Amino acid sequence: MRKNNSLKIYFFYFIFVYTFLFFTNTHFSYEDSLKFGGADGFSYMSISKDAPFITSEKLMSIHSERFFFPYIIGLFSIIFKMDIYLSYKIFVLITLGIINIFIIKILRHLNLDLQKIFILLTLINLNPYLTRFYIAVPTIINDLIFVAGVLIIIEKIITKDKSNFFVFVGYIFAFASRQTSIGIILAYFISTLVKGKKLLLTKYVIGGFLIFIFF
Repeated sequence: MRKNNSLKIYFFYFIFVYTFLFFTNTHFSYEDSLKFGGADGFSYMSISKDAPFITSEKLMSIHSERFFFPYIIGLFSIIFKMDIYLSYKIFVLITLGIINIFIIKILRHLNLDLQKIFILLTLINLNPYLTRFYIAVPTIINDLIFVAGVLIIIEKIITKDKSNFFVFVGYIFAFASRQTSIGIILAYFISTLVKGKKLLLTKYVIGGFLIFIFF
């Protein structure tokens, strides 16, 4: 019963916060987003526009290596006959939802009470450099997906859920969105050496390494 009440409270909280964000946030057009912090979005939009084919635009290598999610968004817009820029906005909202879910999971595992969780969630969701920025400039979604991936992996490690297949989703999110995700692998092995014990089952570590190589 308490769990159902908590779910209702979270639900109404997010309805309130994201309604507030919708009406108070800046909503740039694609052209304006390129001027206000989203210049990299040109490369990602090129990938999305040319899906299911490979873009003919000459892209920086660091951008072309992050093709996966822009390509998926391009396919999504084709399948649902939706404007590509609007598709980016939808994926930003979905990613923000995932981030919030796993932040709640982590905070609940740390035994924080509901009031403290809401304070932290509000600081995160109303942060101009996280939530508000990506709503205004959705084409830079790769960075946001990376955050979601890292949070999924952290949640699986701190809850000692060593056999949860969902950790692969975290791997894909992190490794396909940013090359700097190699830091996650280094941090994992250093932590394992320092603690002297495995944080995840070997098969999931090997799987994560293979996913990293693939992307």
